[in-house]
Amino acid sequence: MRFIFPAALILALLLPGAARGRDAILYEGDVTFDDVTSYLLLPFTVPPETTTIEVSYDYTWPCEPEGGKGLVDPVLDIGIYDPEKFRGWTGSAKSSFVLSESRDLTTDGYAPGEIPPGNWYIELGVGFVYPDMVMHYTVEIELRGDSVGTPFVWPGKEDVVLSDEARWYRGDLHCHSTHSDGQYPMGDVFDYARSVGLDFIALTDHNGFSHWLELPEMQAAYPDLLLLYGEEMTTYRGHANVYDVYRYVDYHGTSPGYDINALIEGIHDDGGYFSPNHPVLPFVPFGDSFIGWGWAYPETDWNLVDFFEVVNGPSAVYDTIPNVLNTIATLWWEDLLNRGYRITAIGGSDDHAAG
Repeated sequence: MRFIFPAALILALLLPGAARGRDAILYEGDVTFDDVTSYLLLPFTVPPETTTIEVSYDYTWPCEPEGGKGLVDPVLDIGIYDPEKFRGWTGSAKSSFVLSESRDLTTDGYAPGEIPPGNWYIELGVGFVYPDMVMHYTVEIELRGDSVGTPFVWPGKEDVVLSDEARWYRGDLHCHSTHSDGQYPMGDVFDYARSVGLDFIALTDHNGFSHWLELPEMQAAYPDLLLLYGEEMTTYRGHANVYDVYRYVDYHGTSPGYDINALIEGIHDDGGYFSPNHPVLPFVPFGDSFIGWGWAYPETDWNLVDFFEVVNGPSAVYDTIPNVLNTIATLWWEDLLNRGYRITAIGGSDDHAAG
């Protein structure tokens, strides 16, 4: 992975807004196959008294690569950082978003609250571009000073015990909402979970924690359903669920200095747990590393891993054919056990549609 501050290939213009108190910043540029797994940083300055930032982006490719495009579309992901911290990421699921001091005005996937003045940046992750393809992108950022009321204050993490009875509990440790690429809001996901008799659920939206900010009041609304803190750390070398932490988790896994074992140890230091997701999904060699959705960190110290997702999605296709990916994942987990690692097998629906 490389962090790139675009210069020669990028046009950045400060455009006067149509109304007082509005500024628009436009970035344009191109990425190619050589940029895959890198991150482009697009800096912009937020003046005092800004209360709302609206971002829209688009990416296009004028022609298909030689031999035609394969099964995977080119992907350009997006996130945003303020001068001090991460504020959200929705991958390629949303073409626009609003980040405001008001929670009601902020798009799911982004953390509302105070908009500090200073140097912000948009992050574009180049997920995939075909060889011989040029992908063009545009990013427009609008800064506004609308009156939005008192800034939202992030709540602290709340540890909840609903039952201490020793028995079997039914739950889902992997699912998604509109806070990343899910189709339905958190309430719909939790409604469905309760309707099928689950005792607990971990909403694990990709590379973000905006859903955590709603969990305390959601927990009060669902007193019979334990809501766990979760996140799907989504790197270009694989995905993993992280449970029971309350902070940003570094997802730049294609960085030359990225240390997956140090990251897991840091999660443990904060009382959290780590679980590779859908580990046998496809991944392929790419440069000096790998790229894909399966677990492609051969340097993983398995002594540090807490859980291993042996079931992802349905256990059977068309209710009759065993899910071969889960079968292979189970064999991998059994091999880890045979080699002396004590890792707990878990499953998750990976549901994106509230059931």
